[in-house]
Amino acid sequence: MAKKRVFTAEHRRKISLAKMGNRDGVANLINRTGIKHTQEAKDKISMAHKGKSKTEEHNRKNSEAQIGEKNHQWKGGISKDKEYLRFQKNMHTSIRRRKLKGSFTLMEWKDLKKKYGNTCPACGIEEPEIKLTADHIIPVSKGGVNTIDNIQPLCRECNMRKFTKMVSYIKREVAS
Repeated sequence: MAKKRVFTAEHRRKISLAKMGNRDGVANLINRTGIKHTQEAKDKISMAHKGKSKTEEHNRKNSEAQIGEKNHQWKGGISKDKEYLRFQKNMHTSIRRRKLKGSFTLMEWKDLKKKYGNTCPACGIEEPEIKLTADHIIPVSKGGVNTIDNIQPLCRECNMRKFTKMVSYIKREVAS
């Protein structure tokens, strides 16, 4: 059980003054920013920094510190890949929204698209012209699972046209 906060009489007085609009009573509660500089001190600091620009060497070292494994957001080399981020977002929202059983990885999805030659098997248009989406052969609404065995790559138009029908298109194997 959480502890109940106990305020001192002085603290309660300052809070009531703040509610009435008197901010002077709560100056000690609000302003906890540290050292207050005088205007003269602020002018000296700004004059000390004027005219100083970062050298090319400094800029290069700063940019190198943010690249690859040195970056604080490093996740094994795929954190900045737009396709990976889009895939993760779509998988997260679809699983959360529909509570799907099973899942597949980005590598499995890429291999499946390669198996189909990066084309939509329904209309035959290649990927740079269209965006392939994951379509469930047996729809989830009819008991299908969200595994790579039940997925086929279709363009958005063909996927919407198929709707909840159970249609499996012939896989066009590409000679590697």
